[in-house]
Amino acid sequence: MNNSISSDLQSRLLSLSSLVHEDKGSPGAKSSEVEEVGNAILKKIYAENSNLPTSARLYLEKIASSIIDNKWSDIPPPVEMKLDFQKLKAVTTALNLAIGSTTIDLFELFRFIMEQKGDEAYNLAKISILDTRLALDLDKARFEEQASANHKEMVAGVASGVLQCVQGCVQAGSSGWSIHKNRQLGPETDKSIEADTKTANQRIKLEDAIAEKTAIANQLNQAKIDVSSYKANNPNDTTNIANLDGNVKKLEALHDKAKVKVSEASSEYNRLSEKSKELSSKVDRATNLERFKDQLRSNIIQAVKGAADVGVAYLRYEASEEKREADMLEAAKNTTDRSANAMSESGRKAAEDVKKLLQTFDSILQMMDSSIKKQFS
Repeated sequence: MNNSISSDLQSRLLSLSSLVHEDKGSPGAKSSEVEEVGNAILKKIYAENSNLPTSARLYLEKIASSIIDNKWSDIPPPVEMKLDFQKLKAVTTALNLAIGSTTIDLFELFRFIMEQKGDEAYNLAKISILDTRLALDLDKARFEEQASANHKEMVAGVASGVLQCVQGCVQAGSSGWSIHKNRQLGPETDKSIEADTKTANQRIKLEDAIAEKTAIANQLNQAKIDVSSYKANNPNDTTNIANLDGNVKKLEALHDKAKVKVSEASSEYNRLSEKSKELSSKVDRATNLERFKDQLRSNIIQAVKGAADVGVAYLRYEASEEKREADMLEAAKNTTDRSANAMSESGRKAAEDVKKLLQTFDSILQMMDSSIKKQFS
């Protein structure tokens, strides 16, 4: 999917704008040529419009409406249209920079929920272990070693899963911080847009200064021709000759001032143009949010895998308890039945919680992908 108006369509629109706003040619011929160029551009607009961001589509729809209604004066002049293209590109850049901010809060909430579920599951395991130890008092000597081994297996599984959760969340936090730093480039983008605007305005001033100098130069050349002609035809009319020479000197002085004005405007335009290029380059180098997004997604997956390992550890612990409880039926059937039911329920709940966490994570990934697509739809 394209993120901006194609270079070909931009070039065609600028050509149409130049044709509309120039004064050359007869009105009839010009109108016919404008309509022909406009109809060709309409086809290009309809071909690209559906693949562009909303801001670019609205801009092109406005141009298309002007062409269809023959409201040629509503089409912006070339200088203004170039500035519009720069602004549309800057808007796309700003959206790219801001795209990660819509999902960061969801990831933080997901991390918080995982931590809470981890604490809840761990506390439930501790309570279940205490309850089991009380039940084993009837035949403690026989089952003490097996209970200790089961407990150690459960603790090892929980520790491994929790460690992966913590590791994934820490890495996710690191990636989130990197995205946060890139989001701070918003003010830099604003500076770049402001610099582009100043450059465009200075270009207009430079063009006005050049036009003024050209007009004065034409007047000066004509005045010199008039003086030479008058001197040749009226060599003894010193009064008028002196007046004509004085007018030539005034025009020469104005021409010198106009040249200085052009030089100053040109220097300022070059300075602003260089600054604009520098800011634009700085923003372009920094807009790498896609890499951080992939890294963050990988870390979240690792964190959820840790949560799943915790659930597996509890299920493994439940299986060991069920086997041990079968051996304890002869020693304390009633007590072990109660313990088995409690542990079965806690294991089922732990498995359901892990399943819900995985479903939540899938929903977050779908929401994140949908959000990214909508930003460019």
